[in-house]
Amino acid sequence: MVISELSVKGLKLSTATVSDLLRNPMYMGKIVMPAKEGKPLQIIEGVHEAIISAELCLKVNQILTENHSKKCRNKYNTAKNELFLRGILICSRCGGHITGSRSKSGGGSRYNYYHCNHCGNERFRADFANQRVSEILSSLIFKKEIKVLYSEMLKEMMTGSQDDRKRKVVKLKHELEMLESKLPKPRTCLLKE
Repeated sequence: MVISELSVKGLKLSTATVSDLLRNPMYMGKIVMPAKEGKPLQIIEGVHEAIISAELCLKVNQILTENHSKKCRNKYNTAKNELFLRGILICSRCGGHITGSRSKSGGGSRYNYYHCNHCGNERFRADFANQRVSEILSSLIFKKEIKVLYSEMLKEMMTGSQDDRKRKVVKLKHELEMLESKLPKPRTCLLKE
């Protein structure tokens, strides 16, 4: 909707460009300091005035992230027993998600294959891949303590409603922002040198 309104006014922007603009921390008074010489990427307080609040920026980013994850969900039914790895495997050539389908041989037999729809260069029989993954998983042995810890972590993650989990995410993002604001400002660092 925003893109079409801007287009009517003569400004042509792609969806990716609008998304990048909406995610830019500069609008909330921050500056991105790229990772350099072993130092990690930092988002610091800028000297310019924010034009939107941090809360609004976080809310917009949360909506964009939710919309993106909805679009990126695998549209295929991954519940088929023969193709249970569909949407989980990653193409070794292009990094895209691998899907699966059934093919019919010249003799009329049907075989399941996993393949990459992105680059089209990777294709392998599903029964061999499924067997190999099952062998790897069955060879894993977990200590009792790890099983208990994992079970408790899952219970904690699943407690509360989706709104509660969203509130936790917003709270954690706010805490991160508060910690980032306590980082030394680049101007101050330059003055000390």
